[in-house]
Amino acid sequence: MEIATLMKLELIVPTAQTNRGKQKKALIPPLGLAMVAALTPPDIEVSLTDENVTAIDFQKQIDLVGITALTVTAQRAYQIADTFRAKGVQVVLGGIHPSVLPEEARQHADAIVIGEAEGVWPKVIEDFKANKLQGVYQERERSSLIGLPIPRRDLFAEGAYNIRNTLSTTRGEVLSIGV
Repeated sequence: MEIATLMKLELIVPTAQTNRGKQKKALIPPLGLAMVAALTPPDIEVSLTDENVTAIDFQKQIDLVGITALTVTAQRAYQIADTFRAKGVQVVLGGIHPSVLPEEARQHADAIVIGEAEGVWPKVIEDFKANKLQGVYQERERSSLIGLPIPRRDLFAEGAYNIRNTLSTTRGEVLSIGV
């Protein structure tokens, strides 16, 4: 009898180039990626690496990588994405920087998420499983915040954050960029 293996998803928060290897404790945990993890179906094994507190394991056996990028971390995010893609691992980039500069981000990813992930992440996973990952995912309507799952705080490294219990109280808006 063959044992089915779970699909493995690695979510990554890159650090700014100037901080790499120096910081041992981060101020706040990556709540956005914890929400992405919560939106991921339970048949997928999810792990989260915050490079501000833990080194990235590029040898880890994973099927899909999701990377969030701020402008200050974009170049590092692209290095990480390029490294995984060179190993044959598909990469999804999201966050404010890919949302504002999608053409730039697409050069380093198999897919990008523009804007909030809540409305499109299930489709990203569905398409990945069907081997039909699209280049761009963008929710055309504002996602409802009602009924969202609880972020996967269990994925945060124990003792790695100065402030552990955070919550989202507002959402910004990213205007549609002609992609």
